[in-house]
Order: sequence, then structure tokens, then C-alpha cells
Amino acid sequence: MMSIFCNHDYELIQEVVTKSAFEVAYNTVKTSAKGINIPWQMCNTERKHITTLKCTKCGKLKRFVENLK
Repeated sequence: MMSIFCNHDYELIQEVVTKSAFEVAYNTVKTSAKGINIPWQMCNTERKHITTLKCTKCGKLKRFVENLK
């Protein structure tokens, strides 16, 4: 049960780095015929680093999302 007076003790549950739009487009084109250009809208290289933590005492979840360039 979550308490508002908990002295949180967080542990790492999950850590993920997402793929950028460019990586997704490149992996799709790479398997297709050669000479295909990737549209400029898909050349974005920004990714996200998502960290999820959980308190071992009360079960509260905390998520941090950082943009990586």
C-alpha cells in the first residue's frame, strides 16, 4: 500500500533507449532494393532514454524520460 510518508527506496526496474526515426527508416530500407532515398522527415536522430524505478517499500513507480540527440 502506498503511503504519503514513505522514505522511498527506489530500485531500477527497466532501462530502455528507443530507436530514432532514422534508425527505423534505415533498417526498413536496408532490406529493400538499393538506391532508395530516405525522406528528410525520417532523418531525425533523436532518441529517448527511459528509466523506470519502483519503491521497494510502498510500490510507487517513477519514470524518467530523457531526450538524446
